[in-house]
Amino acid sequence: MTNRQDDLRIWIREGLQNPRRNRSGLARALGKHPSTVTKILNGERLLKAHEVDLIADYLDAPPPLAGDITGVAANAERAPEVPDLSAEARGWQHDVPLFSSAQGDGFNEDDERRYEYDVIYGDGPTEFVARPPAVAKIKDLFAVRIRGDSMSPWREHGDVVYVAPHRPVQPGDHVIVEIKRNDFDPRRAVVKVLRSRNKRAVILGQYNPSLNNIEIPMEEVASIYRVLEWREIFPLG
Repeated sequence: MTNRQDDLRIWIREGLQNPRRNRSGLARALGKHPSTVTKILNGERLLKAHEVDLIADYLDAPPPLAGDITGVAANAERAPEVPDLSAEARGWQHDVPLFSSAQGDGFNEDDERRYEYDVIYGDGPTEFVARPPAVAKIKDLFAVRIRGDSMSPWREHGDVVYVAPHRPVQPGDHVIVEIKRNDFDPRRAVVKVLRSRNKRAVILGQYNPSLNNIEIPMEEVASIYRVLEWREIFPLG
């Protein structure tokens, strides 16, 4: 049984599946920073009554009645609540390098499919984030901030993902694939789900929109690293 705020978040997610609607536009309609929309959708911030009307106007869809949730978003995998990563609050180490990234478009010339990638700028991290105890001993652990909605609802725009570069990767894992470029281009990486790989190419998938045949030739792949799931970072019990 969902509460009213859960119902409203599902309604917003469903409305944002319209290709003419996006989080940036919704943020402008609310007069807020895009990070506020991310917090609303992740359940970190409650919607206010007047904001529901503004959202309804932007989405051009009435808000749901209590318990009245229909459409594909009702059955979609929920985005997990983003844990509080405040190292100061828990006394954790604050030593995991976070690489800044910006949303962009990748281009697959074989099938003319466009897909999003993260662009990692510079040779070093822009800041350092918390290291929860469960990942205290992972060697070379690093983090990247998600840009765009291609992996929603698994991860949302603005979420931080932790990457374990030495853990084995297998189909079904969420991964970050770094793309080879010439010496003058910035490092580029896609955050996707690994479907398969062979000597010729890596086949990736994403959730929004749903794609399962994003193909990157192996000669363009610099590295493939596994992204840790929340259950690995914050194990229960």
